[in-house]
Amino acid sequence: DREYSDAIISGLLSLFPVGGAAIDSLLKGRANRNVYRRLIQLFGDMRKRLEEIQKSVPDEEFFGSEEFQTLLALAIQSLQITHDEDKRKMLARALANSGTEGFHDDSDKEQYVRTIRDLSPLDIRTVKEISQRGTVRNLRGRILSSISRLISLGLVAESLVSKRPPMVPSSPGEAARTFVEMATQPPDRQYEVSEYGERFLNFIS
Repeated sequence: DREYSDAIISGLLSLFPVGGAAIDSLLKGRANRNVYRRLIQLFGDMRKRLEEIQKSVPDEEFFGSEEFQTLLALAIQSLQITHDEDKRKMLARALANSGTEGFHDDSDKEQYVRTIRDLSPLDIRTVKEISQRGTVRNLRGRILSSISRLISLGLVAESLVSKRPPMVPSSPGEAARTFVEMATQPPDRQYEVSEYGERFLNFIS
């Protein structure tokens, strides 16, 4: 039964060289309290957003609908696996915005909330930066893993573009070298926010 299982887990954690007692405390109630605290903060943020957009909500009964119930359940699930404040505020804005005229007939509302759940804080910063800059090229470093996730979620589109041509060669020798360089160098990779990504950013804005 549950009590027997809890006793076994507590016994195993007591054997940890460090951290066992802290994990046991987390499992015995602190985790639920943390999620409850985040939920209270979520509703506080949602209330503030609704105060800003209340004139854009055509039917407040939407928030008692089965559709909103699904969105709320996904948001609560997200609170269980993240403590990031920006993501919590993003979820609050999304829940509030879901009842506005602009998204009343948008069939992707559930997908938007699922997308929020799957984004890391780095992903969120990356997609916002790309949106602000319009397009970016040839990214390197750890941001590439974020870009790959954003592409798989449909938020960012990748394309290949030819490198910019160099200055007009001043001699036949330079012209030949320029031709070889342009023929052998790979194209640039360019990234921009997709149409779905733009709608998603509007949903969480």
